[in-house]
Amino acid sequence: MVSEFVESERGDMGRFINWWDEIGCRKTIATPDGQNAIRILTVHKSKGLGFKAVIIPFGDWEIDHKPNKSVIIWCHPEVSPFNRLRLVPVRYGASLGETIFARDYFKERLHAFIDNLNTLYVAFTRSKEELVVFSPKPKKLDKQNRVEKISSIGDLLWEALSDEDGFDAECDLFERGEWW
Repeated sequence: MVSEFVESERGDMGRFINWWDEIGCRKTIATPDGQNAIRILTVHKSKGLGFKAVIIPFGDWEIDHKPNKSVIIWCHPEVSPFNRLRLVPVRYGASLGETIFARDYFKERLHAFIDNLNTLYVAFTRSKEELVVFSPKPKKLDKQNRVEKISSIGDLLWEALSDEDGFDAECDLFERGEWW
């Protein structure tokens, strides 16, 4: 695909990115079974598949809805006079936890957590032999090197693995198993 772009366009990174967004992202490369090749898939597209080795380059997505993403939830008001309306569209955000829509907010938050933990499960169970995950060190750690507030998969991984055998605190690296 890169050579196709270079043949028809000027070899410029900005143009390549635009070409990729408009054309390249819809193209596929067919590789015969058994050929040494890397497959790049989203976690959702990998569901039900298994691979000898899996690399997760960005193991740090948010557990809740992304703060900069505008999410609307449909709430069932239980307080008069709002309960005259069956459903009310409300912008999702932590401040809803202190309003008459708190119940709907916490229900939606729970669903977001479950969806993201399910995504983590799918991502971590595609590998048959090797799993490599890249995740940054959490920004806020307390004096005991614990995560102050778990808000991302990276925070969760740190909290789960930093006390385990195989964790090298000097390098912020967790390894289990053997390399051959």
